[in-house]
Amino acid sequence: MEIRARYFLIGLFVLAVIVGGFGFVYWLNTTGGLAPRTTYRVAFDGPVSGLFNGSSVLFNGLKVGEVTRLEFDPSNPRGVSALISIDARVPVRADTGVGLDFRGLTGVAAITLTGGAADAPALAATPGEPPTLSASAAASQDVMAAARVALQHLDQILVDNAAPVKSAIANIDTFAQALGRNSDKIDKIADGLVQMVGGKKEAPAGNFNLTAPTTFPPISPMPDSTLALADPTAQVVFDSQRILVSKGGETNPDFDTLRWADSLPVLITSTLLRSFENAGYLKATKKIEGLQPDHELRVDIQDFSVSADSDPVANVAISAKIFDNAQAIKAAKVFKASVPVKELQANAAAAALDQAFGRVATDIVVWTLGQI
Repeated sequence: MEIRARYFLIGLFVLAVIVGGFGFVYWLNTTGGLAPRTTYRVAFDGPVSGLFNGSSVLFNGLKVGEVTRLEFDPSNPRGVSALISIDARVPVRADTGVGLDFRGLTGVAAITLTGGAADAPALAATPGEPPTLSASAAASQDVMAAARVALQHLDQILVDNAAPVKSAIANIDTFAQALGRNSDKIDKIADGLVQMVGGKKEAPAGNFNLTAPTTFPPISPMPDSTLALADPTAQVVFDSQRILVSKGGETNPDFDTLRWADSLPVLITSTLLRSFENAGYLKATKKIEGLQPDHELRVDIQDFSVSADSDPVANVAISAKIFDNAQAIKAAKVFKASVPVKELQANAAAAALDQAFGRVATDIVVWTLGQI
């Protein structure tokens, strides 16, 4: 019995500590706290929907206290009073403004205090009663109710003006249809205005593809082993659809009116595959996960641009490496070709680059088939 009594006392002590802890936290977060507090009464002449015991009290937007009690005003059927406990340092004066602030979609309200003049008199108080702050009639208006009233007014305006609104919408639709029917004429007018102010009409952007070579020297015997083409590696500047122009040591995109049909590495892979097929070798394929080919061809784009430092020239340089199925390098070589560009224009630049790549692609195919 003595042991049970000891356990009972220990349990009571632990329970008392827990209850005391919760009470202390509640005291700090409501009317208690370590800072001196002052109690005020706030009188509302109307409903205070969303206001509860524990609701925040804000002074110039800063939380300074809480609502400690809400009660009806027996002498005024419309009135509601709220007791608030706030930091004693808050400068509450006779001209301090009072309102309600509704926050979030839940409609929870907070009492807001707005500071007045620094030389305003102190708030008068009746002996035995806390000082009273009177809120304006607008402060107690339900925000949701005000919104409903505003929507009702808006709905009434739309009802009263239904015919003009319908006519305006019909006119907008007619105007939009007229714009659609005359879009070509509008484009011509815009082009004319651009030319009139000295601008230059831009041609629409087009796409240019790489051509796979079809003529190869005799290759005998044709290899019987399989070959996989890995995705080309390249500097970021070459992984683009834009045609590049090198000048003064810098390589930048140019010619907005023409681009490659796809990113350059993708075009090179597909064109090289077609080149092997055109040479009569049908065992070349794009590298596929899980596929174990006899050999693998990896290429790196070192240059694919038009040099404009003097006479424009299209330069293509591609490094090629052949790996066996043990991932050892079997052969490696850099292939280069240069073709003069007739004039520094988009079509001429793309055609020269295509021609230079055709020479490089031919050399790569012949060299690879000879190595494997």
